[in-house]
Amino acid sequence: MKKFSRILLLALAVLMMATMAVSAADYDINNDSNVNDADVQALIEHIANGGGYISAYDIRPDSVATINILDAIALKAYVNGAILPADDNWTSYWY
Repeated sequence: MKKFSRILLLALAVLMMATMAVSAADYDINNDSNVNDADVQALIEHIANGGGYISAYDIRPDSVATINILDAIALKAYVNGAILPADDNWTSYWY
């Protein structure tokens, strides 16, 4: 019975990992509806002007939702090794 429980637990762990991998693969940052062209252009201009420190409010200062948009843009750049987070909350970045 103990061996069966271990096998069942292992099978469950493998199933959970496979589910997470499929979920991650389904997310396409290029098709994220929260990331619009103006936000991307603002980030590109910031980097073109020398980069440095940027906060979410530098991209769209009138919206708290900007943090999520910058996160989406920054996630793509982070995966490609272009940026690092500047704070623990991932609301500011170094380019």
